[in-house]
Amino acid sequence: MRHVAEIDAHNKLALIRFQGPVKAEDGPKLLETLVADPDWQSDFDRLVIHDGGQYGDLDIDSLARIKPVMANTLTHAQHGEMTRVAHVCSNDLYRPIIEYWILMTRTHYPSEARLFESEALARSWLAQTRASSGPAGMERCDTA
Repeated sequence: MRHVAEIDAHNKLALIRFQGPVKAEDGPKLLETLVADPDWQSDFDRLVIHDGGQYGDLDIDSLARIKPVMANTLTHAQHGEMTRVAHVCSNDLYRPIIEYWILMTRTHYPSEARLFESEALARSWLAQTRASSGPAGMERCDTA
């Protein structure tokens, strides 16, 4: 199976779907594919579906190696915009790898990241937070 990277311009969303064996360099390549898409916009949120991926060959060193590459790509592609990324992983074996990735990149990426067990929950969070706050990091403060 092949990994998928696609743009949903209507929902201001970039989607990555991992399918089959995942190598460390797959993430940066897919991200570069997304930001090179003519429909890409700097304020797009991202949805990353890990459920079809097989992460048994990834290790901490390989994740550390790709972190600055992906951070650089995002920093240039987002032009300072804060966005959101919803990761989906229902596999108990691979979930700690995704949690580690989120923690490792928390201070290096211009994005707020969350992990969900279903695509429906992830999409709901992205839609609700976009509707209630606009760009990530710009939470609306309603007072009574």
